[in-house]
Amino acid sequence: MIKRKLKKTGKMHRLILCFLALSFSFLAHGQSATCSVNKNPVRPGETLKITVSVTGVNGDVQMRQIAGLQFLNGPSVGEQHQTINGKRTSTYSYAYNFRALKEGTIQIPSIIVITGNKKLKTDPFKIKVSNKQEAKSSDFFLVLDASKRTVDIGEPVVLKYKVYQRYRGFQIEGYDFPELRGFWNEQVKDHQGQWSNVSVNGKNYQVATLKIDVLFPQQSGTFTLENFKMDAVVGNFFNAQKINAISAPISITVNPLPSGKPDNFVGAFKNLSMKVEPSSLEVKANEAVNIKVTYSGVGNLKLISEPQIKWAEDLEVYDPEISDQITVNSNGMSGKRTFEYVIIPRSEGTYNLPDFKTSYYKLSGQTYVPLLWERKVLSATANAAGADVNYSFNGKTDVQILNQDIRYIQNVPKKINVHGSLFFGSLSFYLIYASPFALFLLSFLALRNQKSKEQDATGYKQKRAGKNLKKWLNEASKQQDDSTKFYASLQNGLENYLIDKFFMERSKLSRQAIQSRIQAYAGDAICSQFLTLWDKTEMARFAPITSSEIPEDLSKANDLLSKIEAIK
Repeated sequence: MIKRKLKKTGKMHRLILCFLALSFSFLAHGQSATCSVNKNPVRPGETLKITVSVTGVNGDVQMRQIAGLQFLNGPSVGEQHQTINGKRTSTYSYAYNFRALKEGTIQIPSIIVITGNKKLKTDPFKIKVSNKQEAKSSDFFLVLDASKRTVDIGEPVVLKYKVYQRYRGFQIEGYDFPELRGFWNEQVKDHQGQWSNVSVNGKNYQVATLKIDVLFPQQSGTFTLENFKMDAVVGNFFNAQKINAISAPISITVNPLPSGKPDNFVGAFKNLSMKVEPSSLEVKANEAVNIKVTYSGVGNLKLISEPQIKWAEDLEVYDPEISDQITVNSNGMSGKRTFEYVIIPRSEGTYNLPDFKTSYYKLSGQTYVPLLWERKVLSATANAAGADVNYSFNGKTDVQILNQDIRYIQNVPKKINVHGSLFFGSLSFYLIYASPFALFLLSFLALRNQKSKEQDATGYKQKRAGKNLKKWLNEASKQQDDSTKFYASLQNGLENYLIDKFFMERSKLSRQAIQSRIQAYAGDAICSQFLTLWDKTEMARFAPITSSEIPEDLSKANDLLSKIEAIK
């Protein structure tokens, strides 16, 4: 009996210990320590404040003597509590004052914070002590962040446009992106820039990635991406200040592909596969056969053009229909491109379908890889419908049979007009008689409508905003052969729509202002789609956009117009 009680007691102790261990582990999760300074660089003799912030728990900061700095006083302890989504977070800060002794670079080491039986460490960083005037740090700067600086032709480079700032009441007014000559550019369309906190050389910044582009170099050499510029306003309504920043240019070196490039080369890819699918290899004469050629992989699939294929002379072949299922994100481009052919054997017999050969450069293996679909035999038998059946072809892919070639003779004749009928009492007589009264009524309604427009010009513009944008879209649709003119018309239409629909001033059409208005009126989803299209028109002013994207963007603009106008 005693042994059984001791055994139960031992199990209970173990359960309690496990529970306590899990509790401490849970409490420790989310604890962190960071170290920051109030200025970097700093001048000799100036006071420098070093702050250690601990999130989630109070702790004992083991501040160290730092070479090159003289300790003055501290710590000054602060405490801040914040509740987000029902979760309460506490942050404790410990501020120490030092004096910079002389010019040079000072290493701020990791600072240890003891919290119970756990030790937290801050990240080390460097500060600069200098008397030079230009050494004063910026509270607002831009960075062009490229994933790679040395690549092969066709190898993707992910380019991020980053904004760093330390202001309150910061609002972006406008920006200019650099020209991307020598690159095929694809923008990540679903990217949403969000502000987050980051420490740079000990100073706390808010950072946001404004845009992400995936670049595919098209030729070898060293290419310089010029400056990325931005204008902004800081402060409040009563004390606003305009500021601007410009990024440093960056260079990307593109290496040529090795010699020995094979025939039917389609480009450089991380990986690529080819699949050929005939709908059937046994058909009747004059029946259509579909052949799908699908390229799947990771790389610039939009550069893959129609395969160069030599078909048998007795096969009638139509130009392929091209369809894409391609995704562009911060990891690059992936998906598939399909070419669908329609071929028709005009007589019975056997036909050798051609070999489908292609090759690509595998970036990871740095070698050329061949892709092959070996030829198959297409068999066509006699058509039971006979030789009198006619076929017509509408477009490149639609094939239809006309079963009749003689029009049906009508049994009932049409109505015959009798000559010599009287004008008086006819329909024409009454129409002419009533026309003065109709003209008077139309003039009265037109005058009343004009007076209503003059009394409420703003409201009238708002009602007409959708129809006016529709006119701009129709104008843009006529210019699809010229991407520059197309996106200029699209941008003018969107600008006028914003001015008329939301009573915005042309001089204040900033991205932030547009987002605020449309988000409040139509919600996050429609706002995101509108801003993506707006950014596309902005980008078209500085970088060429392929004409293949124009139909999709025109469709998106019409769809957005319908969604916004449907909101009451």
